[in-house]
Amino acid sequence: MNCGGAEGFRLGRFYPELEIDERVLLAWKGRDALHLRPCRECQLGLLCGGGCSRLVANRGGDLANDVVCPPMVNVADLQVLLDHYLPLILEAQGKRSPS
Repeated sequence: MNCGGAEGFRLGRFYPELEIDERVLLAWKGRDALHLRPCRECQLGLLCGGGCSRLVANRGGDLANDVVCPPMVNVADLQVLLDHYLPLILEAQGKRSPS
């Protein structure tokens, strides 16, 4: 298993038997805006979620600490996204079965 065929992002393999590199998997799964310092201090951190993790890895960064911020022109642009996506997100949440 790898990231879109990119050899450097291999998490494991599925043939001839399933093997997962738990260390690598945990690095990717543990990456979110609440754990990344720049994101915790950014007013848009929860909206963008830390930018592109693959770009961080491509640039030799540390998945646990580094971010590549997306080019966000202004908060007004985000309002357009929220107006479009928030109803879809809320609708999807309503369709989820209770855990």
